[in-house]
Amino acid sequence: MRGHKEEGNRPPPYHRVRVEFDPYNHDQVQDLLIRTRREFPKWSDKMRWKYSVPEDARPNVWPLDFHFRDIEDAIIFGLKYSR
Repeated sequence: MRGHKEEGNRPPPYHRVRVEFDPYNHDQVQDLLIRTRREFPKWSDKMRWKYSVPEDARPNVWPLDFHFRDIEDAIIFGLKYSR
């Protein structure tokens, strides 16, 4: 089929793991980002992981959603860092 993308050509979906800092602590957030960058280095050809701040934050709580391409990275990260 013309213009049809094969299933194998699409990038795999991201797997989300949420980490909340309750109460918010800037040093803890920065420490987690540094450790994540060290333990899960990004690949040069595609993103291994990324993070975002969801809009449903509560007062004095800082949620971060980490999105991993590889389910195994998400599981390891979740076991190690989810609260």
